[in-house]
Amino acid sequence: THFIAKSEIRDWPVAGFLATAIGTFYLRRGKGGAKPLLARLTPFLQGGGRITLFPEGTTTDGRDVLGFHPRLLAAAVEAQVPVQPVVLRYGRGD
Repeated sequence: THFIAKSEIRDWPVAGFLATAIGTFYLRRGKGGAKPLLARLTPFLQGGGRITLFPEGTTTDGRDVLGFHPRLLAAAVEAQVPVQPVVLRYGRGD
């Protein structure tokens, strides 16, 4: 799978190199930033590609679920491909 990450990560030492090496798609945050990405994601998905995105757009301590940013799901709708929701839950192992 290919991840979607904020464009700033591309310039991070080590992490940026690794993210680019695995084919991460970068999102320029702010107004209109999703449009160019969606133009690349839709044909990628239509061609059988897979992406992983975190619709909250951030990380938290996990106590609450934040609001989703649904823009990027538009690529799956446009490409007419299924979306598989997954929940990651961290705990103390109780």
